[in-house]
Amino acid sequence: MQEQDLIGVRQDNLILPAHAAATATEVIPVWKAPYPCRLRKVRVTSGVVITGTATNYTNLNVQTVTAAGVATEKANKDYASGVNEAAHVTTDLYAPAGGQVLAVNDSVAIEIEKVGSGLALPSVLITIEFDRALTS
Repeated sequence: MQEQDLIGVRQDNLILPAHAAATATEVIPVWKAPYPCRLRKVRVTSGVVITGTATNYTNLNVQTVTAAGVATEKANKDYASGVNEAAHVTTDLYAPAGGQVLAVNDSVAIEIEKVGSGLALPSVLITIEFDRALTS
């Protein structure tokens, strides 16, 4: 039996490295589809509190990227004033209704976008939830 023959939602976890406030905007590839699948969720868990600020902040943008390299922003979380992340609480960054179908070798990237002088972000856990894409 091959992995793609298994039924049900799978999870892959990875650590997104800390991001200093002074660091320029960067895009970090975090996951590649091993077979045709449905992306169910991209989630974030921080080990410490993240407190958004009014002028200088950082955004986490979820992108899907085709095997040909075409990136599309799907969702974002802007750590602006009033937008915080509690320690050890998992929140959804992207959870499309019904999932998003990805082809083999399509990928997910996280853009860490600096706004103003930026906001330092700690290392966070990124969880990718997916299942195999059903074809008829």
